[in-house]
Amino acid sequence: MTELLHQHRQKISKSRSNFPRKNVRHANRDAQSGAIMTYLTQKSGQVSLKEAAEYFGYQANYFSRLCRKLFAADFVHLRRTISGSTWLKTSYF
Repeated sequence: MTELLHQHRQKISKSRSNFPRKNVRHANRDAQSGAIMTYLTQKSGQVSLKEAAEYFGYQANYFSRLCRKLFAADFVHLRRTISGSTWLKTSYF
């Protein structure tokens, strides 16, 4: 029983998470949006559309449409929102 509990904790542990970081192409919408927000937050919003698209393996035009689809906002607006100091202070990414 202890071994099963240990295995279960490993599966759900945040430190051992399989949350997609870079390869989000076939991930669900929540995973895609989480990975993109995490990346932009880590970069403090100081990243270009082209750099972000290349990081995730997309063309810039497609990545821009993906952001619009996931966040109902274009990339520039999303980046400005993230680079705002009040949002970053409350972020837990």
